[in-house]
Amino acid sequence: SRFSGNLSLDGEFPLSPRVDAFVGTSVSYVGRREGAFVNSLLTRPSYPSYTRWDIRGGARWDAWTASLFVNNVTDERGALGGNPAIDGAVAWIQPRLLGLSLARVF
Repeated sequence: SRFSGNLSLDGEFPLSPRVDAFVGTSVSYVGRREGAFVNSLLTRPSYPSYTRWDIRGGARWDAWTASLFVNNVTDERGALGGNPAIDGAVAWIQPRLLGLSLARVF
């Protein structure tokens, strides 16, 4: 694509003397682009632009970290590659994903 970009913002703040919270977001944009030539045909697949938005947040205390995240908040259906004109196969970005993570440092 002629244009693509990513913007991320992250912040951290104390909740108590022993607990810190964190929040963050990321937005990625991939512009309209042409795919590779396939089977020596003179046509190329065209992929539309897409925007992906992720958010995250959580807390850290002692050696523990708990976090929540939502990837692809808007459930955007962005094409990564493939050739829909020939075989209909297209690779898509991951659909919306919600998650929880609990980790401990040893």
